[in-house]
Amino acid sequence: DLAPERSHNVNLSGVLERKLGARGGALLIELNSFMRDARDVIALLIAQDRLHTYHRNVYAARTLGVDGALRWTSPGRWFTISANGTFQDQRNNSRRGTFAAFRGQRIPNRPWLFANATAELRVPRLAADNAELLVSWTTRYVHRFSPGWSANNATEDNVGRVPNQLTHSIGAVYSVQGPWTVDFTLDLYNVTNARVFDVLGVQR
Repeated sequence: DLAPERSHNVNLSGVLERKLGARGGALLIELNSFMRDARDVIALLIAQDRLHTYHRNVYAARTLGVDGALRWTSPGRWFTISANGTFQDQRNNSRRGTFAAFRGQRIPNRPWLFANATAELRVPRLAADNAELLVSWTTRYVHRFSPGWSANNATEDNVGRVPNQLTHSIGAVYSVQGPWTVDFTLDLYNVTNARVFDVLGVQR
């Protein structure tokens, strides 16, 4: 019974790239803003039994948001630090239908503030002139968000919140260049064994 989702989107972006000299490396700063006017947004909602979820069309929604990125690369590209973050305010804009009573509220079950940061170390010519090792550490953060409508008259849907989530991951890639490129990869996710969720009560 779901109708297709349709939207009109506007994006405005700016990028600044600057060389910081022979010893300063390179810096990149990016800032994006966006607006999304959508119809029949497909939203994941909590069922009356508070155990199951189902998808429904929200007649109209408007999203306003910004995201930014910052990256610094050392001379020789030995070391790179990067970070980015996103804030998106996605609100129900329905004037009719089942969800008109919740107009102005955030669409349920969707993160609205999240960020990540990565540090990378590159070691060229490791064990061979045509090989290099790339080791990285990534930290991700997702701010808590509600699985249901937040108004007082919708408390039956607002069963707790998906909590704040902070995870750390380690990766290593050993790459050998030649007629064929061969990569050996090792990834360790969530090394601190944090509790991580996509849906309230269902741990990943």
